[in-house]
Amino acid sequence: MVGARLEATFHSGRISAWFTAYLDVVVNWDPVYFEAELGLSLRVEASFFLTSIKVTIAASIQMWGPPVGGIAHIDLTLCSFDIDFGEKRPEKVELIKSWENFCHKFLNMTGADDRALANPIKAFPIVQPNLAGGRNNASSLPTSRQQKPEDKTWIVRADELELAATAAVPVTTMKLGRVNREGVQNLSFSGQPVMVTKPVVLEDAGLSTRNSTNKYGAHPMGKTVDSVLNVTVVRDDVSGTHAEELSGWSIEEERSSLPAALWNSEKPNLKPSDPSAKLIEGCITGIKRLKPPRGKLGQEAVPPPIQWHPLDRFDVAKPAAPQGRPAAGHDRDIQSVLVKKQVEQKEIFAALEASGFSLTWQSLPTAEIRFRELQADPLVGAVAA
Repeated sequence: MVGARLEATFHSGRISAWFTAYLDVVVNWDPVYFEAELGLSLRVEASFFLTSIKVTIAASIQMWGPPVGGIAHIDLTLCSFDIDFGEKRPEKVELIKSWENFCHKFLNMTGADDRALANPIKAFPIVQPNLAGGRNNASSLPTSRQQKPEDKTWIVRADELELAATAAVPVTTMKLGRVNREGVQNLSFSGQPVMVTKPVVLEDAGLSTRNSTNKYGAHPMGKTVDSVLNVTVVRDDVSGTHAEELSGWSIEEERSSLPAALWNSEKPNLKPSDPSAKLIEGCITGIKRLKPPRGKLGQEAVPPPIQWHPLDRFDVAKPAAPQGRPAAGHDRDIQSVLVKKQVEQKEIFAALEASGFSLTWQSLPTAEIRFRELQADPLVGAVAA
């Protein structure tokens, strides 16, 4: 919405003049539709002894589109008339036809909106689950540069676990409970947004329900929206998938404000007040916190009594073998010794192979053998043996 207005006046003795110029523009960005009105007005008045003379010249243009059309209004002192041009004003707003097109334009989603017939199929990610707290993976540390394959699975602390979720569509009703057996999907669809063949139904026992006081709609489509967010937990085991009992779990909904131009339940019209910049307050937009019940302490583990068995005191005999001292000029480079040993190993390997033994020993190339000097002289004598 854009608007501007300029007014000027002039007074000098018996002569007065007024000048007015204005512009008002309202644009609906999707589907594209605009209305604009601009006008100019000039009025002059001269007063005499017995009478006064007034002259008015004004022109205004109203435009709309697409398709573009409008009315030009001319107002003179003695007469006024209208001039129509272009297309006539549309009686209804051009609405978005499909939910798929709505998701592509306003929810930043890609893909096709197909219906699941025989088996579940991939769908738009309307709900995005998150781990709010309790993660115990190594990838959660700032030092982890690249996520490991085993870190893609959430490893959590049971006493600090907090789950959350964000919904792309405002929620009318949010339910927390145990899903029936028919609603449990195959393990191959774990972690993927899917379109199922039948609606997911939660059991009535232990069901917790939160309702929104607002009414929602896809305003650019001119249709109402009734969305139900079923929250349940399914255990994935090697033997299969099993529904979890959630009677003791606590849940807190996420609330925020959403634009009325997108989620207003009323149908769009051609009035200048639509679209508006108003917000719908108190909308349920997801799950702020989902926590399991506090665990119970098990039976206290009592360690068995410890028995001490002292050892008899005795003296360790000192070895009688003397330790020899390395020669002062001993060479610390062992490369020549290893090369000699390798030659001897080759001769032994050749002799055994000639005798009919099948061996897998292979000598390393000289380029792959790395040598470095010893940090101290090697031991000699009986101690070294």
